[in-house]
Amino acid sequence: MAHTISGVRQNRTLKSLYLDPLKALLNCQNQMPDFFGPLDIKPSGVFATYPKQSLILLIDFKKDPEATWDRLYSHLTYFRDKKYLTHFNSTGVSKGLLTIIVSGRAPFNQLVENPHYRDVFYDAPLGLMASLAVSTSTTTASNSVFEADDTALSAVQDSQPYPQNPAVYSPANSYYASVSFVKSIGYPWHSSLSQTQLDFLRKQISGAHSRGLKVRYWGGTRLADRAAELPVARAGERGCGLSECRRRRRGDEG
Repeated sequence: MAHTISGVRQNRTLKSLYLDPLKALLNCQNQMPDFFGPLDIKPSGVFATYPKQSLILLIDFKKDPEATWDRLYSHLTYFRDKKYLTHFNSTGVSKGLLTIIVSGRAPFNQLVENPHYRDVFYDAPLGLMASLAVSTSTTTASNSVFEADDTALSAVQDSQPYPQNPAVYSPANSYYASVSFVKSIGYPWHSSLSQTQLDFLRKQISGAHSRGLKVRYWGGTRLADRAAELPVARAGERGCGLSECRRRRRGDEG
């Protein structure tokens, strides 16, 4: 578990750094005194003041996607058995206390292999979403979004790691739609975005929202963050923002 080769250590694994601590934290949050006896109550999440808030764990696949997928899926067994995971049940998404999202070289074909149950979601390519832009900024997920998932598996081509048709992605298989801000939108020269950049940014956000996905821009410079924060918010407040801006506002979000 590392961002670079120099950071790789045998004892630094997904399980030891993230999953085991999450397991211990969830167990602690849901530990009841014996004298209460059996209680029919919903489990609490990791946030004491927001017990129903789901924690998002974003896992970036670097290499050996199939083997990594098998190991990850196995490691999630405990959380799956405890019904802690956000999951898709063939008709809709049931929100859990822990939402697992995979990105990078994660194998989309394996993620959508089971049409009836999924508890790992994809980080869809936001760069493809501009072609789906619609005129309204209040588009929400509908039943048609989930129905389109039937073609998700067949849309994966051997020559591509993920489908190139943006209409394939939906809440049934994805959670975020993400892209590098600078690589997709460009650098904000003169401390602001051009009209062309703003129009393209809004098309990406609108397209992703039309598929019921939340928008995430990453890899922006501090200047890009400041320049884009306001137009991103104006383009649609539901589920969009910059990763760096979100971290700076972390105190306001709990």
